[in-house]
Amino acid sequence: MRVRGVRRVLVGLSVGALVAGSPLGVQATYAAGPCAGANPNDSVADDAALQACLNAGGTVVLDPGSPGYIVATGLSVPTSGTTLQSSSATNATLLAAAGLAAPLLTVSAGVNHLTVVGITFDGNRPSRTMLSSCTQGADRTFGNDVYLQTANALVFENNVVTRTLCGSGLKVAGTNMLIQNNTFRDNGHGTEALDAGAPWADGMTLLYCQGSQITANHFIDNTDLSIANFQGPACTVSNNLVEQVSRHAFSGISFGVTNAGATSDHTGSVMSGNTIIGRGRLSFGINDGSHPWFNTSTSLGGTITGNTVSGAIVNLLVDGAKNSTIGQNTLSAPSGSPKCPANLAGPYNFDLYAPHAVGVTTTMVPDGVRSYDTCIP
Repeated sequence: MRVRGVRRVLVGLSVGALVAGSPLGVQATYAAGPCAGANPNDSVADDAALQACLNAGGTVVLDPGSPGYIVATGLSVPTSGTTLQSSSATNATLLAAAGLAAPLLTVSAGVNHLTVVGITFDGNRPSRTMLSSCTQGADRTFGNDVYLQTANALVFENNVVTRTLCGSGLKVAGTNMLIQNNTFRDNGHGTEALDAGAPWADGMTLLYCQGSQITANHFIDNTDLSIANFQGPACTVSNNLVEQVSRHAFSGISFGVTNAGATSDHTGSVMSGNTIIGRGRLSFGINDGSHPWFNTSTSLGGTITGNTVSGAIVNLLVDGAKNSTIGQNTLSAPSGSPKCPANLAGPYNFDLYAPHAVGVTTTMVPDGVRSYDTCIP
């Protein structure tokens, strides 16, 4: 939306989601731009100019362009209340330079109330020189596109996160977040790639998610988990679309944990209205519990209901969960080639391994009762 005679944009293009009743109640504001000294239409690194604009705080406006703003060292938001947005309905692009050894965007400790609207975060994976450092068990923070360690009162809307090197497209930890209407696509390498010893990537990793809405996002061909929800009460993941079109992934959406032996609290969290389409390229459509990864862990609480899942080896798995509720979900056409267990007769629509599903309530009848401990088919 433009104001006549001045280059201005409305912060939050989906204003209806930001009125009273949303997690944030953010008020729409206007701001002029763009960020001076940065050019999205050349091949020169723009870190210094962009960082100067971010250091000033307030609203930072970026113009669309080709190839986009080149990020060679990584950008950080140091001030609460900062808005980063495009100057038009067309996204502005932050493009990783070949030698980038950090996320495109991070936040400083204690920074809250960050709004990001209309930005494409392009990890430029095919040209990056750090791929060999994306090894299993290594700290792959540098490979994330966006890493927001403190994301309290975050609005992340109408963005594109793509071609992440490894780790995650968007890794966040926060409360009172609104993450909606974004596209996460083609992040990491799938197991069909020759270099797939580890450099796959989540679409979105929720390290901590409390009192937040993750809704109406589109996930296409991400290669680890499309939405990895690892911890936090009252986190609603709803009405998202997950698709595997040509690449393999391990899970569509999860209630899980971060590491072995952990117990993660998902009390009051809801996973509902999501559509997951595996096309035979997805190990688990939905997993409640992380025993396939960490068989000494526990996912506590949460409700999974009203989701539609098709085409995964196991459309819905419960293994390593406690006191969760499985409502009615539409599960169909499980497909794919299971790699384990050796005696697996699947694929399955709904696998509930009762010894590792304590206090789980469900009215659905499982058609599989296999343990997937330390086994991802």
